[in-house]
Amino acid sequence: MLHRRSGAHKERGRGGRAALLVLVALSAGACSPSGVSGQAPPSGQRPAAREVVEALTLPPGARGVLADAEAELVEECMEQRGFRFFHDPVDPDEPAPSERALEAELHLDDVERARREGFGLPGPSAPTRAERAEAAYLASLTPARRKEWDRALGDLGPGAERITVTVPGAGTMEMPAEGCFAEARAELYGDYPRWFRADTFVNTRYLAVREAVRKAPRFARATQEWSACMRGRGYAYADPEQARTEAAAPARGRAGGRAGGEGRGHRTAVDSAECDLAVGRSRTHRALWEEQTRRWAAAHRDEVAAYRELNAAALVRAGADGSGS
Repeated sequence: MLHRRSGAHKERGRGGRAALLVLVALSAGACSPSGVSGQAPPSGQRPAAREVVEALTLPPGARGVLADAEAELVEECMEQRGFRFFHDPVDPDEPAPSERALEAELHLDDVERARREGFGLPGPSAPTRAERAEAAYLASLTPARRKEWDRALGDLGPGAERITVTVPGAGTMEMPAEGCFAEARAELYGDYPRWFRADTFVNTRYLAVREAVRKAPRFARATQEWSACMRGRGYAYADPEQARTEAAAPARGRAGGRAGGEGRGHRTAVDSAECDLAVGRSRTHRALWEEQTRRWAAAHRDEVAAYRELNAAALVRAGADGSGS
């Protein structure tokens, strides 16, 4: 079990244990005939498509436990090297930003949310407590010490040892093979290179899945129907992405849509959601997303199995069973 200098994980013992049980259950079925392996299961035993999609996402509690455990290990490593490291605890109930973005992308037919939030365009975010503390700390270091701090964390400069993973359609990703991040991940996940490969594949799957969905004739037809509905309301948008982009642009000079003015973005968002709901674009999108995610998982079952296995084992090392010390 990993050494802990604080009781932060004990406060989440019950939630961490629940996350562990979920992930272990997913890991146990990683190579079973569940739609991931590509083999047909016995009649009547095929799980719902949504289960396969959700199996590729860490439960919120698990994500928080692992992120905090990694950060604490990095902090301890940096202290041993004479430096400080800052991190904000992860809210165990807060989904990852990529998950929030996907949820919004797949539910553009949520009329009530459009009425409340418009397109939900994000504003500039204020620096976190850890980011402010780190900036002040780094400003206090000499240039030479700042370089040493970077090297202690993990350097990808010329000649540095690195781990590389190439994902078709996404390019080559690199991580330092040395430094405190590498040491922390090796201790937490056991096999750092294998974890990095699995994590990279699973978390870049959105690119491949999104491309496959956009090429689907059903999705193209649904988008055309949405565009026709919007034209009936006085807009000239090819798809909701264009509508969202135009809504974020300054009112003067907008090419597609009605006259500008305060609240225009909200009105456009509501019209877009109502048209989406009427023609079933998001319903089609969600169905295709799950279909293409199952296909992706079947084509990458080794990475999927490793992702579940290594994260489940890391939760045990992090004391997610509530008995960590």
